[in-house]
Amino acid sequence: MKSALFYQSLIDVPDPDGLEEKYDRAFRTCEEIIYGTNESDLQGLMSSTVGNEKQQEDIMLALIYTILTDAEKANKAYSDLIILDGSSFATNNLAILVAEKYPKFNEIPRRQLLWFLNELIKNQVNVQETSNIVWNILRQASGGDISQKNIALVEGLLDILVEHRSWLEKDPFLVGTVVYTYTRLLEDHHGPQFSNLQKKEVSFVISLIRDRFGDVMQLGREFVRLLQNISRIPEFEALWKDILHNPKSLCPTFNGVLQLMQTKTSRRFLRSRLTPDVERKLHFLISNVKFGNQKRYQDWFQEKYFTTPESQSLRSDLIRFIIVSIHPTNDMLCSDIIPRWAVIGWLLTSCTNAVAQANAKLSLFYDWLFFQPLKDNIMNIEPGILVMYHSIKNHPLVSCTLLDFLCRIMKNFYPKEEEKVRAGIFNSLHIILEKQVIPNLMPLLESAKLDRELKSMLRENFREFFSSSDTGYSEPSWDNKLNISYNAATTDDLRFSDEEEDSAIMSMKDEHSDDDDLPLSKVIKMEKPIVQTIPEDIVQSLNSFVTTKTLDNIELLLELLNESSSLSLEQEAYVHEKIVSTLKQSLINYTIFPVSKSDESLSDSINNPIFGIFKLLYKEENGKSNIINLVSYIQKHIPCTGYLLLHYLKVYAKLQSRRKETLQGIFKSSVYTHFCNVIESKLEHQLKFDLDLLEKNDSHIFFWILPDLFKEYKQIMLNNGDLLSILIGAIDANNLRDIIFSVTQGKLVIFRSDGILQIIRDSLEFETFEQFCFWQLLQAHDIPLESFQDILPELDASRHAEALTYILLLLRNEKPSTDLVKCLLSRDSRNKADAFVISVLRCWCEEYEGKLSEIIANLLMSKYPQNSPNKRKRPLKSSPSQNCSPSSEQKYFTDLFALAAEDETSSTVGRRSTSSRGRKPPATKKELSASNNSKKSVENTLASDDSTDEDWSKQKTGKRRKKAISDSE
Repeated sequence: MKSALFYQSLIDVPDPDGLEEKYDRAFRTCEEIIYGTNESDLQGLMSSTVGNEKQQEDIMLALIYTILTDAEKANKAYSDLIILDGSSFATNNLAILVAEKYPKFNEIPRRQLLWFLNELIKNQVNVQETSNIVWNILRQASGGDISQKNIALVEGLLDILVEHRSWLEKDPFLVGTVVYTYTRLLEDHHGPQFSNLQKKEVSFVISLIRDRFGDVMQLGREFVRLLQNISRIPEFEALWKDILHNPKSLCPTFNGVLQLMQTKTSRRFLRSRLTPDVERKLHFLISNVKFGNQKRYQDWFQEKYFTTPESQSLRSDLIRFIIVSIHPTNDMLCSDIIPRWAVIGWLLTSCTNAVAQANAKLSLFYDWLFFQPLKDNIMNIEPGILVMYHSIKNHPLVSCTLLDFLCRIMKNFYPKEEEKVRAGIFNSLHIILEKQVIPNLMPLLESAKLDRELKSMLRENFREFFSSSDTGYSEPSWDNKLNISYNAATTDDLRFSDEEEDSAIMSMKDEHSDDDDLPLSKVIKMEKPIVQTIPEDIVQSLNSFVTTKTLDNIELLLELLNESSSLSLEQEAYVHEKIVSTLKQSLINYTIFPVSKSDESLSDSINNPIFGIFKLLYKEENGKSNIINLVSYIQKHIPCTGYLLLHYLKVYAKLQSRRKETLQGIFKSSVYTHFCNVIESKLEHQLKFDLDLLEKNDSHIFFWILPDLFKEYKQIMLNNGDLLSILIGAIDANNLRDIIFSVTQGKLVIFRSDGILQIIRDSLEFETFEQFCFWQLLQAHDIPLESFQDILPELDASRHAEALTYILLLLRNEKPSTDLVKCLLSRDSRNKADAFVISVLRCWCEEYEGKLSEIIANLLMSKYPQNSPNKRKRPLKSSPSQNCSPSSEQKYFTDLFALAAEDETSSTVGRRSTSSRGRKPPATKKELSASNNSKKSVENTLASDDSTDEDWSKQKTGKRRKKAISDSE
């Protein structure tokens, strides 16, 4: 009987693992039973098979077979499967079936697979196992393949992910895999026939990247490589601009391209871009084929996977996978098996597309660019040097093009960080020589087969390697069997993924299971479920919490974890991932800010399960290692953890104080400090991060807990420009009112005199309304003007209008002092009269005219003193101050100098005519009249300047404006 599930050709060999036969046989055995029974009969049948696992398994396999092969009967079969409680069996077997047999699916099963997946997601069936199915289906969406079957799979899966995006976002690892996959596939979908598909892909991927950038950051440097290939798509071009120039808009913890480039990409993401079939063939080539006998295998591979122009892009995926994921043992490196560098050399030289070839070269050297010897693996840079070293003799063109590419990429990959790229490449070469990957660089750098221009370029870019190397080298032996001593010692053999039990099951790991330096066979073994190895009481408590998501259940779970000390890193990672996944779900649509400040509302606001973590942290401030590790893991995956802790401390303190527990009813700031130590973040940096995130998510809580933070963290919060920027950016009229009320009542202090000058300088970059709020807050603090008067010479009338306006209003209520006037007269007027200075002087002239005249006269006299103060003066036509002043100053302040001259003369006459008691005779009416006229002349001079009149006339200041105009007249 021909199988409706699997395609079989005439030359197909029998299924070696019997998987196809198992499904076909089960369906034939149970076909009559399935189609001829109703729900009750089916349940009775299942009851009669209790104890016979083989019969139960056959029935469920037959139902899966029916769902995949018969669209009309799929609904009934799916319902029967759920009734028989076969969902877990179905998801586990379906994941394996997709991983191992998808290429042999007929057309109908391919479509029904997506229908089956949609039903599982829609009904929230075995979420983790369903995620494994999605991961395996993503692997089947091959890069470089634009056949109708592959496009149907890509688009069908995309539609499901778009429809069930909320389900997808619950799994950070799956989010990263989806973004990585579709970012890579977009490179192939550029033709007009894919316009609709590309629009859907771009819309979905861009939205997912921007909304979930915290999950996307785990993709690391490989994500940057993929983005470069699609950077001309407008939406991705805009994303690039944000990554380069505004990284914080994507994620508060994201600092830019350099952060991604210094983050290793887990091999699991690279593995996701090869179908299981390609992975098996590649492993066979590198672990079984002898060097020299590889041509027929390479020809077969070429015919199978590289027949179309689009398929050339697959070469980069293969090169990256070989470099990062396949690390042979020392025994294999010294054997006659084909080495990695030879396979990569073939992939490079057989490429027929210029763009694909450039991308393949970048893939070869990608780990060189930011290589850090203490963090990165030498096996990731070994193939690049060996391809060039072994090609220089018989294939010099390969070595020449790679050397040329290496020189040019140093300057052109990331010009802003050219020095870091250069340092990464130099680090790579240094460790290559140190570990004796090759004996000497000179066979490459000074080979006679290099042209003159390339030699010159190499000397320019690798000068230190020329000077430090022995130029008297001998020709290399070109023997592949080098004495390899740089590979990590291991006895593990390379094996195929299909030889591993349950290789299709993929579960998410965290940073504790960093697999990048392990043999791939170990990585695949690590992917087995480990829940069976965890103590039963912890598993039961964990399952209860996952099901109920209540505060009580997580408290019970935390007690068990606190008492347990036997969990391995893998077990701990599994438990932590389950807890975090559940906490994320519990926080969806959870309202934290209390509706009122009643005890009941406050208690409800800290009733979410995540506050159980904080309660334990509060009680045991130093904490046990199990809980500390959990807190650190939660913070990394739930960024709002920090500000939720601040909210908890505020509420808990308030509730305790109302219950008259005054000794404990305080904001326990030491708990938050301990939290920062646990997550290895500086208190100031974490406080800024949490407040910034809190303001964006819930400004009500932000302003509610703000007074406590200024009280508890004075050293950090007072005069903190970064935190002030967050505060000012969030403020509105009501918040401003409440804060000023708190300041004036002495409940809140935001500024102090020391260091206020720099804060004012920073505030000059604020928006107009923000500066308005800033100066209102500053004025409420009664900061003395002397603390920031030195800012006056720095303020520019055209750029700092807000600051000048508020300082002018402050100066109106100040008495003129020598220091203040000196700061005013030190301002750069740029060859024009300074309206600000003139306005201040006019205000002071009304009340302090005598004092102001004396200050200005003293300043001018101190600036240009007489040659001999004790020498008797001769009658002069003008004062010494006036004679010593530049003509430009005399032009603007003619009457002012006249007043100074009069004061000097009066002073001299007075000294000559005073009695022995030193009293000055009373002024005559004539002298008083002259003095008043002179002072009015100063005012007239200030008011009659053309530019001053123009600026003054623009101000709408009511009576003051009318008075100024009448004075000038």
